[in-house]
Amino acid sequence: MTPSLSSIILNPVRMRIIQCMAVENTATAKQLGEKMPDVPKASLYRHLKKLTDAQLLVVAQENKVRGTIEKVYALNPNPPSFSQNNAAIQKEASYFLMHLLHDFRQYLQDESNDAQRDMLFLKSATLLLSDAEFQDFLEEIGQVYAKVMQNAPSPERKVRQISFISSPKG
Repeated sequence: MTPSLSSIILNPVRMRIIQCMAVENTATAKQLGEKMPDVPKASLYRHLKKLTDAQLLVVAQENKVRGTIEKVYALNPNPPSFSQNNAAIQKEASYFLMHLLHDFRQYLQDESNDAQRDMLFLKSATLLLSDAEFQDFLEEIGQVYAKVMQNAPSPERKVRQISFISSPKG
């Protein structure tokens, strides 16, 4: 069975790759690896393959580098569309939430972690927004993301995962 586009994107590493690509426009695997030093090189290549196979990334350019071909990736300007049936969305949401739960469990099982020091939080807010206001809100969040996505690795920086879920209140 072919995975859905949403389930491909919902992987935390692939989501980070897409976010990097949204900021950088183009990048090589080496450049992405420098932005995500916590991701093993072999894993990064597997995720890039999944994203290109799903036509979410394209190879924008190929450069000859010391006898090999270096691929330059870009977001596909015409990506395939997502499935919109409720059963698929429910399955993908479950997958996403299970990944979050797994990450939290892993973090909490390590006694050396300190939730207060690490600024771990769980927050939820109910907003009243028109579609236009919500679109503006999302664009502002995107600008904030873009600003910090350009941060280079350094000793004082930690990898932090922030997940947003938008759903109508039923």
